[in-house]
This record gives sequence, C-alpha cells and structure tokens, in this order.
Amino acid sequence: IFNDGAKIKFSQNVFLNGNAARGMMSYGGAIFNNYYIVEPNETQGILTFEGSADFTKNKAGAATTYLVDPYPVFSALGGAIFNYAGKINFTQTANFDQNVAQGCFYATGGAISNSSINLLGKNLYRAVLNFDGDTSFTNNSAISLPYLNDPTKGIGSAHGGAIFNFNGVISFGKNADINVLFENNKVQGTENANGGAISNTEAGALVINGKGSFINNSATVLASYGVAYGGAIYNSASTTTLNARTGDIVFSGNKATTEGGAIFNANRGIINLNASAGNSIIFESSTDTLESAQVYSYKYKGDDKTYYS
Repeated sequence: IFNDGAKIKFSQNVFLNGNAARGMMSYGGAIFNNYYIVEPNETQGILTFEGSADFTKNKAGAATTYLVDPYPVFSALGGAIFNYAGKINFTQTANFDQNVAQGCFYATGGAISNSSINLLGKNLYRAVLNFDGDTSFTNNSAISLPYLNDPTKGIGSAHGGAIFNFNGVISFGKNADINVLFENNKVQGTENANGGAISNTEAGALVINGKGSFINNSATVLASYGVAYGGAIYNSASTTTLNARTGDIVFSGNKATTEGGAIFNANRGIINLNASAGNSIIFESSTDTLESAQVYSYKYKGDDKTYYS
C-alpha cells in the first residue's frame, strides 16, 4: 500500500503478511504512508485502522550480501510500515511479528520507521502514531550487513529492532490505557546499533500508558570497534515516558553489546518513569558488556535526566 497524502480508513480487520519493498532505497514492506501539504501548517496522509491489524513477515530491503547482490539495498526503512510525516491510528489490537528491515549501510525500524520532516532543528511536519488497543511487537529485526559478510569490516548502522522514531510522536494508550509487549526484537549493526526494541531520536516523543513488557530484546554490533546501546530502548535528545497505571511495566532479559542493557539515554534526553499506587516499573536480568546500570544515562553537561515517581 502506498498512500500519497490521502485519508484512508480500514473498517474491517486487516492482515498484511509476506509483502516486500525492494530497491536501493527500500521503504515500508507493507505500507508507505506519505504526507501531503494541504495548508502551510496542515498535512494529510492519514491511515486509520478501525478493526484489528496484523503485520507478519513483511520486509524492507532484505539484502543478502553487502554490495554483491545484483540489486544492492543501501537503506531499508520500516519492515512493515514507513510513515513519512503522516499520521496512523490503530484503534483496536495491533500485532507485528517477524518483520525485517535489512540493508547494506542503514536499516531502521524492523516493524515501523516513523520519520518527521525537521529542518535546522525546526519541526515542519511531524509523523504521528497512535495505538489505542493492546499492541505487540515480537521477533522483528533491523539489520545492517557487514562488508562481504566479514564482521570486521563495514560501516553499517541499524536503529530500532521494532520501532525507529525520528522526531515523531508515538502514543500507546493515548485515549485508554493498554497492554504493550515488546519481545525478542533485535537490532544488529556492523559498527553501530541502537535500541533493540525502540530507538527514539531527534526530539522524538514516546509515551506508554497502562502496562507492558520488554522481554529479551537485544542491540548487538559485529565489529570489535563498534558500539551498541539500549537493549530495549535507546533515547537520544528525546523524551520517553512510561506510565504504569493499570499494571507493571517490566524489563527483563534485554541485552546490549556496549551499554544500557535495558535503557540507554543520551544527548540531553529525558526518561520519565511513573507508577501509580500498586504498580511498578521493574528492571531485572538485563545486561551489557560493560556491566553498567540497566538504565544508563550519559550525562552531557548535566542535562540528561531520568525521573522516577
């Protein structure tokens, strides 16, 4: 599906399985949702799912060998969905399983890549995702390939095993508290990999309301000189807010090659961790190579903040 600035509403349940986008620049294995300027401060490009939505085994890129494949994939964005400054609403359950973004140089969002238009630090048109039903992301991956399959070579980076958010707004449970699951998602790069489940960057805003689990997600890097941060969540120059209001939010078994087994926060990013009475945000059994805290906040002039309440 390619939506070029229109308003589309799916009134029934939707199953998008086994689709692929393939080219040197590959965007959205199942859906590419593009913005359209209606007025100076208004855009279209709106998808609304009124029934349940299931995305399984969709692929963006899926190159096999770095620059040897007859049609090399340089960049792959959004294994299931690439949302470019548009808006997507999921009103019922949404499930993303075994989606892949795989490219030679750059791969983002094994399931979803959500990208705004930002010029010189100014938000021109923001990409928006709203999830108002229980949501799961399982077994998704964003992978950049090494040079000639030699893990000691290459300049590839990958971001967001399940979701990559660039300056966009993502809300889980905006209108009603929901249950969110991120399990067995992975991001793998040659020299750089961030956010086994979610990479939230460049003034992005991520909110989860309700309860949730981040289980066995991983951020790994192949080259010995490479770095991988945030086994579950990578937050850079952005704000991530977790509100445990109807149950616990649990981080368990997440892994990062370098730092932040569960969460890595950097570049003046803000992490808000809030739990209502009787609920908790729990960190257990998450690891990284440097054995740093499960929540690692890199201090840049003292401006990075993690708040607990």
